[in-house]
Amino acid sequence: MTVRNNYVHDNYSVGIWADTGNDGFSIQGNYFSANYAEALIYEISYNALIKGNTFTGNAWGTGAADSGFPDSAVYISESGGDSRVPNRFGYRTLAIEDNTFTDNWGGVVLWENPNRFCGDGSDDACTLVAPSAASIGTCRSALGDPARNQAADDPDYFDVCRWKTQNVTVSGNAFRFNPATVGPACTAARSCGFNGLFSQYGSTRPYTGWVVPVNISDHQDNVFRDNTYTGPWRFDGFALGDTVSWSRWTSGFKDGNGSNASFGAQDAGSTYNSTSRTDG
Repeated sequence: MTVRNNYVHDNYSVGIWADTGNDGFSIQGNYFSANYAEALIYEISYNALIKGNTFTGNAWGTGAADSGFPDSAVYISESGGDSRVPNRFGYRTLAIEDNTFTDNWGGVVLWENPNRFCGDGSDDACTLVAPSAASIGTCRSALGDPARNQAADDPDYFDVCRWKTQNVTVSGNAFRFNPATVGPACTAARSCGFNGLFSQYGSTRPYTGWVVPVNISDHQDNVFRDNTYTGPWRFDGFALGDTVSWSRWTSGFKDGNGSNASFGAQDAGSTYNSTSRTDG
């Protein structure tokens, strides 16, 4: 799918929403403005290029409603790059690059629901990474049996039954944010002005505990780098609701939820209000 040079504006919901089993979207040169919710959602899908777009004034409606989740202009949900899913563009990553974000409720959020996977009962979809092995039936059966969901298994159901936020690069973007322009509802308590990379504590076997937050944070090649931030940006890292400063986001930190895990440094080569990454 190619989505190019469109004006996507004033929708009373999401501007563009690619949901379930999409692969190889090229979303370039579009202007997203004043959409009530996110400008762009890419959900349980694969391999995309989101480049050279302008996002302005999006997600003010859902953000002000304070859902407890940081609404953003671009929301990546259980989606990423995977070479096992071919597409005509040859994309193997999910790249969000060279876009301009101005006075949206938030910038870019990368999220993975630990309790969402093929066979979890939430929908009739399954992953595309190993269609000959992974189906709703095989995933439900294998993941319910601890003896059959080990990493050394072939097939590795623990892997092939999950939609993952992985191999996502957020680079070369300009993030501009003035809370006064967004309005009085735009406060840190309502998660206004956030970028994020996080999951939450899992409650469904075999993805229980902190396994998914650890993986999305440090083992799935998700990278923010070479971006420019203007304004009082904040960041969610590791787990939903864990708000960290620019200094901690860019130097890394130890999770304080009891997982004993670490969140790796993000935004190498980026600037924050004209200071380098290493400045708080």
